[in-house]
Formats: sequence, C-alpha cells, structure tokens
Amino acid sequence: MKPGRLALVAAVALTLVLVATSLAKVQTKHVVVVKGKGFSLLAWDARDRSKSLCFLAKSGKHSSSVCAQKIGPTGVNFTSLQDNARTFTLVGGVAVKKVKKVMVVFADGKQLTVRTKAGNAYRGRRRGKVRFWAVKRAGPAPLRTVVAK
Repeated sequence: MKPGRLALVAAVALTLVLVATSLAKVQTKHVVVVKGKGFSLLAWDARDRSKSLCFLAKSGKHSSSVCAQKIGPTGVNFTSLQDNARTFTLVGGVAVKKVKKVMVVFADGKQLTVRTKAGNAYRGRRRGKVRFWAVKRAGPAPLRTVVAK
C-alpha cells in the first residue's frame, strides 16, 4: 500500500474510533448510583450540547434535580429537598474523583459525614472522574452547607 493511501486509511480509522468512543460514553438512561433506606440518587448525561452531568435525588413522591456542565470550585455539586411536612431532608450530589467524603451541615448544627461512591451503574462521559453521594436525615432542619473533605 502506498504511504499516502496508508495515511488516509489510518486517519479514517482513527476518526471512526473517536466517534464511536464519544458516542459510547453518553449515558442518557437514568441509573441509580446511590441507594439508601427510602431514597435514591440517579445520574445521567444531558442529551443537549451542554454535555452536562445530571443527577436527581428522590424520596417517594419528592424529588430534586440538577444538571451542571462543571463541578464547582469546592469539588462538589448537590441538590436538596424537604418534604412538605418537614419530616426529612434529603441531600445528594456529585463530587470530583479525589473527594472521598462530604460533610453535610444542617441548620440545627448537626453534621453528617457521607462517603462518596463510584456509582458503577453510571457509564457516561465522566465515568471514573466523579463520585456520587446522598444522605437522608429525619427532622425539620433544612440544609445549611455541604463541604468536601
């Protein structure tokens, strides 16, 4: 094979590999990445051009979701919700890979340390680059802050 033709074949093959790889990394199906007693956290990749990572904290009929292109400077993105009767607060989100624990602080001063998880069901664009976490706390105290540890 001539060198020019070989280079063309190699370029076409490389392009096909890159296209196939980028398509394979999109996780459009909502998958459970954290599950606890009475709650779950789901994750997926946005279908639009933003290439956002989306996650949804859910407990019964209550849910709250976020889609973000980047994880904030603290290394953690999160969402929280309280039920109407204020019997619980659910907090969950995503962190950069190096964050192994997250400290969740509630308005009453109570602090909970939550381990992050790889979220093996998530196989999207950021697989291996992010970790997931969620916690549900009984009581009326709303969320004050979330800090990466």
